[in-house]
Amino acid sequence: MQRAVPVGQGAMASLIGPKTDLALAEEAAKAGSEVGVCVVANDNNAGNVVISGDKAAVDRAIEKAKELGARAIPLNVSAPFHCPLMQPAADEMATALAATTILAPIAPLVANVTARPTLDPGAIRRMLVEQVTGRVRWRESMLWLAGE
Repeated sequence: MQRAVPVGQGAMASLIGPKTDLALAEEAAKAGSEVGVCVVANDNNAGNVVISGDKAAVDRAIEKAKELGARAIPLNVSAPFHCPLMQPAADEMATALAATTILAPIAPLVANVTARPTLDPGAIRRMLVEQVTGRVRWRESMLWLAGE
């Protein structure tokens, strides 16, 4: 099991600007990973990608992002969402959902963790848990919905 993040130890930052894309964010997160957990948490769109992880790692990723030409804005959040540090919350989500009935939706659910549709209640349950620690693939989800 992953360690729980002490209060104040996790962070998130929004990388923005015309040079900001998933590749730039991945490179910044890789630099941050040299000092702790740091991942791309939200691929929102071209020009806006969010990173998440240990505070020191996110701070290092912010420095790298700025070197690469992005603006980086620390986010005022209570936890480093959508990263491996949230595993304890994902475990609690799995326990709660195990006791919950999930019916097949009438229309396909496009899960942000896969950016693909599903009608399968078991897959929905699994993806809800995965989303706690997994990347929000919003840009890809919207492209799929737009038929691109």
